[in-house]
Amino acid sequence: MICSHGAFILYAISAFLASASVRCSAETLSPRMNQLKHALVRHQSAALQQFWAHVSETGTPLVERIPEDPRHAWLTFLWHAREPVQSVAVISFYLNGNHLANGQMLRLAETDVWFRTYRVSTTARFTYGLSLNYPVPSLPSPAEVDAWIAAAQPDPLNPKHYSVPCPSVAELPDAWPQPWIHRRPNVLKGMLRQETFRSKVLNNSRTIGIYTPATSRMNITSNRLLIIFDGQDFTNIIPLPIILDNLLAEGKIPPTIAALVGNAIGSRARELSGSVPFTAFLSDEVIPWLHERVAVTNKPTETVIGGLSLGGLAATFAAMNRPDLFGNVLSLSGSFWWKKDEAYEWMNRQLAAQRTLPIRFYIAAGLGEDRVMSVGEPTLLAANRHLRAILTQKQYSIRYDEFDGGHEYINWQGRVAEELLRLLR
Repeated sequence: MICSHGAFILYAISAFLASASVRCSAETLSPRMNQLKHALVRHQSAALQQFWAHVSETGTPLVERIPEDPRHAWLTFLWHAREPVQSVAVISFYLNGNHLANGQMLRLAETDVWFRTYRVSTTARFTYGLSLNYPVPSLPSPAEVDAWIAAAQPDPLNPKHYSVPCPSVAELPDAWPQPWIHRRPNVLKGMLRQETFRSKVLNNSRTIGIYTPATSRMNITSNRLLIIFDGQDFTNIIPLPIILDNLLAEGKIPPTIAALVGNAIGSRARELSGSVPFTAFLSDEVIPWLHERVAVTNKPTETVIGGLSLGGLAATFAAMNRPDLFGNVLSLSGSFWWKKDEAYEWMNRQLAAQRTLPIRFYIAAGLGEDRVMSVGEPTLLAANRHLRAILTQKQYSIRYDEFDGGHEYINWQGRVAEELLRLLR
């Protein structure tokens, strides 16, 4: 099971502090685990069998509300040791950052129960994996963290699986709903065709997917336009075509065509970090190319440009430089901390210095992205909050949301639907 992805590893291997909404402890804080512990002390031999029978029905992690703190719950991860193991650990950037030792499970007495309990916000959603018998480096290098992630496996007691960055899903009871991400019965399916695009401006090639709605959902003369970066991720991980099909079927958005712009090999960090040539590629090559193929709008007010992580930064840069083409920016955990010209938050400083432009913004960032990445560097969450303050002060039209999660597709897939609802509607 692969448990890493370029967009995540660049961010996560340098994370040092866990989210403020999470507290972990080596103690038996879970009432359910305390109950089992006390039963074993009283030599109630049937208690262990009953415990595992209960877990097999409910699945893991165990979620227990805290009566005196309704906004948090005890979250307990378990491993049923059917064979001898030396160590078990929970791998989660949301819970532990790269403090790998914070994820180590405890064995309950001499039983087959290994567990780790955290105090977690009831609105959290994140991925995690389990690592068995893998050494924990005290001061891990990026390569060691990467190896630890790669060694993770799905939680066999949890039926909820994902793929990136880790294979299992933890969703607390009050996590924000994601109603648009699954294909619905009787919803007409749009078409996604992949084309290879050779850029003269950038002297490279990439795949661009063109999503068109089912024929009955299309506008004959002109459709709204969505341009999204990391196109392969919005095809293979985030189900953007399904999301658009569902929104169109419910009449939540007008007829919309999407261009899913993939990355040329080895080009992502260079092109998506504020690149004049990349913006020229979009405006002088991609836009005319789209107009040759589909009936799509030429109005900036009906065009959305967006992306995740560095893609949010790139979308903002493109709109700043070509507001005549791109009138709406969609940013999911945008990397506005990015350092350029020897200073952090380069894009924020550009926006603060420039006159107010006719652009609308929808920005989302995760509470679990409040991590120190290196000494003197702002967290991603702090940089997004700074951006909100700048845009508000300059009187831009802005919608800003924070979700309870980390730098993960499992959160972005729900937020992109919410953003499109507002920007396209």
